[in-house]
Amino acid sequence: MSEDLKYEMVEYSKDVATSINEFSAYELDVFLCLVYVSRSMLDHRKVSETENLKLELPSSMVKKFLTGAHNSRVKKAIENIFDTKVYLKDDKYTKVRHLFEGLDYSSDYKTIDFELKKEYIKLFYNLSGNFTQHKIKEFTSLKSRYAKRIYQIIMSYKNLYKWEFDAIEFRKILDIPDSYGWSDIDVKLMRKIKVELQNNTNISDISLIKEKSGRNITKVTLKWKLSNTEVLEEIDFIEELEEVIEENILERKQLSSESEKLYENYMKMNDAIKKIIYEKAKNYFLEEIGIPKENKTIDKIWKKTEKLYVVKVMKGDI
Repeated sequence: MSEDLKYEMVEYSKDVATSINEFSAYELDVFLCLVYVSRSMLDHRKVSETENLKLELPSSMVKKFLTGAHNSRVKKAIENIFDTKVYLKDDKYTKVRHLFEGLDYSSDYKTIDFELKKEYIKLFYNLSGNFTQHKIKEFTSLKSRYAKRIYQIIMSYKNLYKWEFDAIEFRKILDIPDSYGWSDIDVKLMRKIKVELQNNTNISDISLIKEKSGRNITKVTLKWKLSNTEVLEEIDFIEELEEVIEENILERKQLSSESEKLYENYMKMNDAIKKIIYEKAKNYFLEEIGIPKENKTIDKIWKKTEKLYVVKVMKGDI
């Protein structure tokens, strides 16, 4: 795996992660790659929701995350994604949704014409909460569709270490055949999912706890644990990030006279207003570098770049 791609994160609404859909394993990969690339091409926090979102995506950016990126295979996946029915929990999984107005692979295979319907922009852009975040390469490294869907669920609620489902809802989200009994699910699906996730991610000890009402299983609780693999990877990433910031961002830490004056004005403000500006600046900093939590290294970097981000807030750039 290319180190450049290893830590790239994709974000989207949990409503997508827990949707009922008919995507194949490969189509799920292509779909999330389209989301990732489209978000990287614009300011994904400020996307108009009054009209469809139209973009021309470079196919090379999409394919670099895929295993098996032959043009004919990608084209077929794109056609299927366009036609795929999606059911969202907000609709109680009853309404058929088609997310795209248009999705087409150009004849020279260089671009993908992407038109997302305006009512679904909120599922992938302008995210302020209730969203899933995970490594795009980690997701595409999984082979089984079942493993990918369980991965999406766990990444949506990972720090809760469990999530409860109506039994029928769980079966539909995973698209489990009606012919499979719960013992089949344990033996044929969950065992394999557990091995695949444990071998490719920091997720371990997956279990499915079933609850009965009378003779029927009516609820299931998915449980999991997270190893410290992700923590170790994050430490490596932060160290690399610090080097980049030292070499690039810190070269610009000398503010212009205008910016210095803005910062002086900030320092003269009352504590309540300063707190609002400070928190907005720091939250933007954490989001920009892709680390949602603080640690000693991140705090060190923040102290060196705090003025830059405070001034951005003062200027209205954030």
